[in-house]
Amino acid sequence: LVSRISRIVSREENRSQKTEFRSQIEKNFNVIASDRRECGEALNIA
Repeated sequence: LVSRISRIVSREENRSQKTEFRSQIEKNFNVIASDRRECGEALNIA
């Protein structure tokens, strides 16, 4: 029983780490996208 509980807990921890990692990637992607947008606007102005 204890091993089953610990397995479930570790699975939940892995899932939370994955979602954290995914949100980190999305943040980085949004930063890159906004940089690209600003570059595009600068090119349009130039």
